[in-house]
Amino acid sequence: MLKAGVKLGLKVRANLKRGTSMIAANPLRLTTSKYDRDTFAQGEQQGAALIIVLVVTSLVAIAAVTVSEQTQLRIYLTQNQRDSLQAKRYLQAAESHAILLLQAAIKEPTVHLQQSWANGRSDFEIDNGQLSIDITDQRSCLNLNMMADQIEQRAGQGLLSKDVAQLKYLMAELNISAAIQNLFIYRLKDWVDPDSERSDPYGEEDAFYLNAEPAYLAADAALAGLDELALLQVDMKQLSVMFPFVCVLPVGSGNRINLNTVLQPELLVALSNGLFDRSQAQSIINSRPEQGYQSLAEFINVQEESLRPAIAAMPLTLSSSFFRADLKVSYGRSLKQRSVFIRFEGDNAQVYKRVNKDG
Repeated sequence: MLKAGVKLGLKVRANLKRGTSMIAANPLRLTTSKYDRDTFAQGEQQGAALIIVLVVTSLVAIAAVTVSEQTQLRIYLTQNQRDSLQAKRYLQAAESHAILLLQAAIKEPTVHLQQSWANGRSDFEIDNGQLSIDITDQRSCLNLNMMADQIEQRAGQGLLSKDVAQLKYLMAELNISAAIQNLFIYRLKDWVDPDSERSDPYGEEDAFYLNAEPAYLAADAALAGLDELALLQVDMKQLSVMFPFVCVLPVGSGNRINLNTVLQPELLVALSNGLFDRSQAQSIINSRPEQGYQSLAEFINVQEESLRPAIAAMPLTLSSSFFRADLKVSYGRSLKQRSVFIRFEGDNAQVYKRVNKDG
């Protein structure tokens, strides 16, 4: 066995020698050939070029998408501006149409609900949209600015005017509590009167409103609109039920109600200071001639004789010079809404207020 081991060792030694000789004779076989190095370098260059191409392509694609989005946005904005401008033009046309309808109506001896303006909301199909007009008589509601005038005139006398008494009757008919009635009436008085003194424990002046957030002062002027009532800080949940029955007309417009156009029996109850109950008032409205009464005498003469003097004293009229037109135009992507308040002096129409409510 020793002999065999020696032989094996000699053989391994011989093989090692031969391998060393071959390495010495061919040193390049253990390193990369020049051909391999060139091929590798060429591959690296091609990979870098491909990455550059991909990056450039991506940037071009991003730029193209950005330009496309910006173009689409500009087109969208341009279309919106076009639609908005066209809707405004239709809104102006609707306002002119409403005035024409009313001018035809006021040429008649009385204003009534069988005239063209009083057909309820009228809808018109227009290119790429719709237009609607809804006209109401502002003499078919209780004018709160007359309340303000009367409250101011009665200041210091400790008495409520007839007009304020009518307002209280209306609020009572609408189940508004007595506390809210007094709070509203006296705060309204202090809101419109020119002084800074509380007229009643229910009233409030500048010192009260300066504690609000944000602070503000009493107007010391007649109401500009029903939304101004929120500034009185009275329970708006209760007051809001009154809004369909009241309106705000320019100072000095009076407080007469058009018997031919009034629709709510509660208003007749209030105007009569309780002379009529709600069912009687509803009967009066239902029994109107188709084209309304042609004179107040015609209405008074069909009432009970004992009631005629009190009815004759009610602030009633059969005509009107104040109207409201609610306009709505939907055109393309644009929605325009406007309330137009119109006053007539003879045949001449004057828009004294516009309230825009764009959608």
